[in-house]
Amino acid sequence: MRKKTRGGKLLGKGAHGIVYNVGSDSLDPNFYTILKSKPIQSFRIYSSDGFFKTYMKPEHIILFQEYIRTTKNKIAKILKSTENIENKFETELSENRRVVNIFDELSDRYLTISPLEKFLEKDVIGCIVNLYTDEKLHVIFSTKCNNKYDMDLDKLIYDILESIEILQTRSFRHNDIKLDNIVKCTDRYKLIDWEQCGKITDMDKKGTLIATSPIRWYINGYSPFISKSIISVKTTMRNYGFASSKIYKLVLSKINKEFDEVLKEEPDKSKLATKYAYSFDIFMLGMTALHAVYKYKLEFSKYSDLIFKMTSLKYPFKNAIEALTLIR
Repeated sequence: MRKKTRGGKLLGKGAHGIVYNVGSDSLDPNFYTILKSKPIQSFRIYSSDGFFKTYMKPEHIILFQEYIRTTKNKIAKILKSTENIENKFETELSENRRVVNIFDELSDRYLTISPLEKFLEKDVIGCIVNLYTDEKLHVIFSTKCNNKYDMDLDKLIYDILESIEILQTRSFRHNDIKLDNIVKCTDRYKLIDWEQCGKITDMDKKGTLIATSPIRWYINGYSPFISKSIISVKTTMRNYGFASSKIYKLVLSKINKEFDEVLKEEPDKSKLATKYAYSFDIFMLGMTALHAVYKYKLEFSKYSDLIFKMTSLKYPFKNAIEALTLIR
């Protein structure tokens, strides 16, 4: 289990920024204490509906500081200051807005990038704070979750299938489902990293190399041999133990056999794209479940039937609704 983190402690450093808790519920550094320690010249808020506005009046600055202080269970990623920080901020902000708008009223339940509560009648998904020191803070907000957790694989599969169902009902696909992109938020598993998310009809976004269906690579122009090889090669490079495990070899052997059978019956890429459009995320979730069984030393026999079904190329689930019907 991950160690419990005190309220305001710096949560982590990444390639793109430093993550803090938002509100002040401890004496540790947090976004609020940062704002209090540096005089603010102005700030601009960005909402999920495209609204943005700059505030400069002292009373608004005081109100904003109090708003940040009282915000709980949210994190603030302060982007690293680079030459192209404005572009990075706008790109991430735009991506978050797009995903929030896909889930709309369900974003709080299914996403970690749900906005903060309203500030002066507008939700806040990001902000830029201009300091009198000529420094700018580019900040992206999200819900506080854990990327290390006790594994309840039945619940993980169910929760992520529900997210896939929401996406599919709105004609979208995540395209990058793997353990690294699943976090635990209180009592729910949620998907993160939405960079590859695209429309169901968009076949260019293929997602992670270690969990993508070989049919997806074939549709995108790879030879049958290369399409079958990508998963095993990339999985070996990133996790040799998993790639060499008996359960992985067993499932991969079945996938490759079915792949050959599918192409023998129907080699037409456009027809395959139509048939499998709603099964690609489910396939990825099946491979993710297999990885979880290996990583957390779970009993494979308990999940083998479901994993074989979720990763089946010959008899794929038609959609997430059908998959959920089976496991409910």
